Amino acid sequence: MPAAIAGTGISVTRPTDWADLAARLAAALKPVAPPIAIAFVRDTEPSLPPPFEARVPAPNDAGRTGDVPAGCVFWMKATERAFSTRASDHANCSVGSYTHGFLTLEEAATRDDVAAVLEQSEVESPITR
Repeated sequence: MPAAIAGTGISVTRPTDWADLAARLAAALKPVAPPIAIAFVRDTEPSLPPPFEARVPAPNDAGRTGDVPAGCVFWMKATERAFSTRASDHANCSVGSYTHGFLTLEEAATRDDVAAVLEQSEVESPITR
């Protein structure tokens, strides 16, 4: 039975045909950036795309490390190609690690990157001047 994508009039009969689905979504929704797909699968899945390749930095003083400066970089890279990641690839961003379920809120709230964001939010924004 086909699945429908709410509000688009698009039905999906072959959900693994990602290129076709992306083209149909882009035609219907006309987004600013191309659509991407995210799937949470077991790492033993035989059809996984190749792993994301990047130079892994040394852990910072707070112990955070990952393949990219922050997990949201994966969203940008996914517009260019398909790849797979592991939970540890997202370890440079406590907010992303929390939203993906890799950290609890209590753990994320104690991290240095969250403290920097909170500290910055206390600085007057040029937009509100």
